[in-house]
Amino acid sequence: MKISKVDHVKTAVGKTQKQEISGIIYIDPNRKNTGRDPEELVKRRTSATKILYNVFDSGEKKEGLSQELKGLSKAFNDSVRNLKGNRNRGKEEEINQQLTTDKLLGKLKGQRRRVSDALINEAISELLKSTLRTHESKNSLRLLLQYAYGSKADSEPSQEEKALIYDGFIKRMVEDYNKSTVKRNTPKALNNQNMVVQPDKDHIFVPANINGASERKKSEKEAFRCFLKEYATLDEGKRKLLRLSLRRIVDLYFYGSEAVIKEEFNEWDDHEKRRAVTTLYADVVKKVKTDRNGNTRESVDAESTRDNFRSKNIECYRNSIKTVESAAKEDGFFEDVAISRFFIHHIE
Repeated sequence: MKISKVDHVKTAVGKTQKQEISGIIYIDPNRKNTGRDPEELVKRRTSATKILYNVFDSGEKKEGLSQELKGLSKAFNDSVRNLKGNRNRGKEEEINQQLTTDKLLGKLKGQRRRVSDALINEAISELLKSTLRTHESKNSLRLLLQYAYGSKADSEPSQEEKALIYDGFIKRMVEDYNKSTVKRNTPKALNNQNMVVQPDKDHIFVPANINGASERKKSEKEAFRCFLKEYATLDEGKRKLLRLSLRRIVDLYFYGSEAVIKEEFNEWDDHEKRRAVTTLYADVVKKVKTDRNGNTRESVDAESTRDNFRSKNIECYRNSIKTVESAAKEDGFFEDVAISRFFIHHIE
């Protein structure tokens, strides 16, 4: 959420009236009483976003999409819009925890629209909102649309299917619409200013502490704190050794253990050499579409490509962690494995 674009406010780290160091929100530092309450600011911002909320993109900016596909997107969004409520007309908002599968399905069936299951799959693949693109929510939405518009429109879902649709899609849509996670976490982040480093009580910038963090996470943050203190030394020889260890972590993550140089090397030259590599990190999946006139067009299958990148990232992360945890001193990684884990987590 881009807080700085709301009412021209700015965020900073400063002292509160209780002389505590905290994140603050303000408009003009030279004027009194221009501060803003984070919770109220986030609440107003999330309420404003509801007006434009849609489950599907309109598809107007995408080339090659059929009018039938755009029509399906608009029909579903219209049904969701009718559930938003209207204060001027005294209509209550219905996109809340009381929204049931029967109620939403009834709204959709009332449009008396019929489409193919193939079109439903295309709508989910091409136009579904990114925050709803989990495996579970896509499958549940597909089932809902099949009962509303598709091959199952002449029948009713079983109780098990209704529960699946609610838990997999409707519940997630309600949370996404109401920005439940944003309203819960953003004020905390604004107050804590959860950056990698922040000032402590002595005005020294140190790694940020996270309340409720796991013991491993805390150990990694403590290791990073030691890394910063070591790197702050004026001994350029020590600084170079730390940079070499960090460079080996980067090379390990993206290129594998066989690409790690154990002996001393020029880290800046290695960086420039790697920049010239044009090999893709993961495969880009292409798909071919044929329009009504028989013309074919190749485009990127965004969903499958994202899955490839996600799978590759998980693979690189696991391999890197496994390598540094079993590495010998002569391999050239950080002597403290927690520092290596910290940087691997941030790369991932």
